[in-house]
Amino acid sequence: MHDAEAAVKAFGIQWFAADHEAKLACGQLVIEALKKLMPNYDLSRNLYSQFFFFATKQSATDLEEGAKWFSETAAAGKDENPPLFMAMSSIGQLFSLYAINAAAKGEKARQASGTLYTTHSRTVNDMIQYVLYHGAF
Repeated sequence: MHDAEAAVKAFGIQWFAADHEAKLACGQLVIEALKKLMPNYDLSRNLYSQFFFFATKQSATDLEEGAKWFSETAAAGKDENPPLFMAMSSIGQLFSLYAINAAAKGEKARQASGTLYTTHSRTVNDMIQYVLYHGAF
């Protein structure tokens, strides 16, 4: 849980520190990936509930594999393509946080992972809104 919290915090700092071009590229990649994951993804609605309903239909194994795949893809682009790294990291963290929440036995752990999920989904919403605001999608 501490690793997830540190990753979400680091991602938020990295997103807010990114320049305009990186934010546009990152947001565009996130939108494209979400539309592939969830064909009915609605850009006018909040990501929190849409990803929640998508994730509840996934098995714990699928959630863990999704987190792993997005994290590995992010790592592969870390040095060569920072927007790809940020985009794939953000989606990987959504999978990871939901998997943690689904596997948590104690109420405190579920609340903590739920709070991180809420916070992180707001950051991902900011990424999407940034692209939409600038008419780049």
